Amino acid sequence: MKQILVLCLVFISPHLWGATCSCSSVPLLGSMSSASPADSSWFFSSSYEIHDISDLYSGSNEVNDETGRDRDSQSLLLEVSYGFNEKWSITGLLSAVEQNRKVGENDSTTGRGIGDGLVMLKYSPKKVDLFSCYVLSFGIGAKIPLGDDNKTGFVTLAEDLQPSTGAYSGVFWGQVSRSFDRSARSLLHAAVS
Repeated sequence: MKQILVLCLVFISPHLWGATCSCSSVPLLGSMSSASPADSSWFFSSSYEIHDISDLYSGSNEVNDETGRDRDSQSLLLEVSYGFNEKWSITGLLSAVEQNRKVGENDSTTGRGIGDGLVMLKYSPKKVDLFSCYVLSFGIGAKIPLGDDNKTGFVTLAEDLQPSTGAYSGVFWGQVSRSFDRSARSLLHAAVS
């Protein structure tokens, strides 16, 4: 049963369904750590991501973009978690975003600022120990728009350059990992959100 669960989570991983849209902000759940802090302890993490989103696709077919548009997004993500006990923890995630778009040779536009945040309550019923090589965690929370979604410069920036989505969302998250040794130095990890 455990092997079936692991295989299902690997094959339905959101990384296999990756898509880029014209919306703003950055994917928060892909950057969230799978670590759950121990009883009454804190966990801090930061990551920096660069996404080149210049190519356009329709399904698996690349679409010829005759505008010569290049887009990229850079984000700094800060994560703080606190463990209430061995199984329950709370996580907060904050993003700072810079998005660039260049059309042709000279037309370049940049939007930057605080992006969206995430607050999540996590439950981890299974951790690596002497009797188990598996980690299993679930979470429920909310994505909160903390930054601007109507930022203006000389003109109002397009939606794809706004640092925040401007939308609240409910979030469900699950992850399973399998350790290849009892010290959990090597893990196979799958997440679903």
